[in-house]
Amino acid sequence: GKPGIETLTAVRYDTTEDVEAALKAGTLDMAMGIGPLTAKQVQVLKFQNSDKFDVRHSDVIQHSLMVFNGNKAPMDDISTRRAVIHAIDKASFLEEEFAGLEQPITQLLPQSAPYCNVDLSPKWGFDLEKAKLLNCPDGSLSTIRAAEGGSSDLSSGAIAGIVIAAVAGVALIAMVARMIQGERQGKPLFSPAKSEMN
Repeated sequence: GKPGIETLTAVRYDTTEDVEAALKAGTLDMAMGIGPLTAKQVQVLKFQNSDKFDVRHSDVIQHSLMVFNGNKAPMDDISTRRAVIHAIDKASFLEEEFAGLEQPITQLLPQSAPYCNVDLSPKWGFDLEKAKLLNCPDGSLSTIRAAEGGSSDLSSGAIAGIVIAAVAGVALIAMVARMIQGERQGKPLFSPAKSEMN
């Protein structure tokens, strides 16, 4: 039948706080997509204002990824890449930055994409013990435990390198997340050069 909407007006706001205030004041009827509100604002509206707002989520249509340049040291070594991957606590990062709206992923494409509903192995989850083992010369847990007591079997510089790489990885993920959020809010970090139209 005929739609119940007579007029639809698109409005642009400068900040996510402006969008939230307009929704709460009743001057804005709807905000769609990722970007008009932060993940934390969405969660507050969903769980603390459920009497006023109906928050709905679509299926995942794309993933946000951090990719290592495997052609340059130190990431050209698979053991280093695996150690860094295991040293990053993605779940805690996603909870803090995205208020639990996003989930850690284990594959390039979402399972909702065509032909992608498969369970891949191995899983590359957060496991600090594995990260330490991957950087251990003989690969044994006893060597790591001995190293923690002062043995030189495991280089303290190597452990420091893993920790520094993990912190840098988390910082990179945070920067990429903020860039993505800026793009979605219409504030791109990089914009194409302006060209004259004839």
